[in-house]
Amino acid sequence: MYQRKLSAETIGDKIIRNVSEQEIEVLIRSILRQLLKVWDFNAREKPNVEVAIDGQVSNWAVRDPSAIKDGIREDVELIYLDTSTPLFRESGIEQLDVELFLRPTPPGVRYILKKFYLDDIVNRYYDFRKVIIDLVANFFKEQRPELVPVLLDLANGFLSTEASSHDIAPITFKEVEDYYKDDASTWKLYLRMRRLHRFIRSKILRRYYAYILPGEIQR
Repeated sequence: MYQRKLSAETIGDKIIRNVSEQEIEVLIRSILRQLLKVWDFNAREKPNVEVAIDGQVSNWAVRDPSAIKDGIREDVELIYLDTSTPLFRESGIEQLDVELFLRPTPPGVRYILKKFYLDDIVNRYYDFRKVIIDLVANFFKEQRPELVPVLLDLANGFLSTEASSHDIAPITFKEVEDYYKDDASTWKLYLRMRRLHRFIRSKILRRYYAYILPGEIQR
């Protein structure tokens, strides 16, 4: 499986730096509508099949670059970027060996990460409310914190109208803020463990390290 290369300016995290606030709202509303399709599917198919998705803005792209140049509209066509192995459950059983995510960490700390972090990280992507919180909170990471209250109002309006059949409670700013702080600390820990594992294998054991790690992430 592969995906064709897309122009950087069509990716969500680049778009939100180059368009108006009104266009960003249109983009996020369009993403919410795509996410709603996933949970409408889950509502119909559970417990036979249940699909998870990571909805953050950097996982979406606008198919036609001219749609950005001409101004993002409600009918904008989006592409979802498959950045990892899809998560799905059959009869409530996870079909991916999620412990694969722990392999790039030192063996001695895998038990701790599995016990205290792994289930929570995986389960959040099956929870529509948490996926929306993650989407809004991601604007802290993307250095657009001033948009968080605006997008929170948009998300809550969406939940009370277009997604009302899912009966999801409104999201508060404190929930979004606390979620971001917790998520940032979790991923910082995970990245530190991966870097430690790389150091041990490549510098101490003089063995091949098979993973590519990201650089410093500004938060």
